[in-house]
Amino acid sequence: SKFESGKLEIKNEDIDIGEIMDISIRSFRTMADIAGITIEREAEPNIPRIRGDRDLLIRVMINLIGNAVKFSPQGGGVRVTALATGFGIKVSVIDKGLGIPKEKLSSIFDRYVQLDRETEKMKMGTGLGLTICKQIVEAHGGNIMAENAVGGGSIFTLDLPQSATATFHPL
Repeated sequence: SKFESGKLEIKNEDIDIGEIMDISIRSFRTMADIAGITIEREAEPNIPRIRGDRDLLIRVMINLIGNAVKFSPQGGGVRVTALATGFGIKVSVIDKGLGIPKEKLSSIFDRYVQLDRETEKMKMGTGLGLTICKQIVEAHGGNIMAENAVGGGSIFTLDLPQSATATFHPL
């Protein structure tokens, strides 16, 4: 509701995406260990810093990593990668779970969209997490996309500009 009303305060500061990755991965380390899921971090050296709201970007990464862990099979793995681009940085969260049905890929970031899953574990949630992620990423001048990984699973990718100042424009 804060997004819709335009009342969300966005702080702009220098951000190290590697630190955001580390904090977000640590949040799920115990849960992943219990489920027998590995979480790997891969980042190019010297990734540029970006401007934005650290806490909001942590929220995005926590949502994406949390979904990846939740939808990964026991013994599976999640990879979180970062690399520099001409635009700024590209961060991906890759899992080996069930993937996203092709007919849902175009609407996965819409409000209240949830995938029909076979187990109760996979039905938890409100269907707002990815919508909020998209709003946060776009408020930072970036883009977020989802695709199915070759061989199974999902890839969620954020493209964030290096020097843009985060602003929010209500829908």
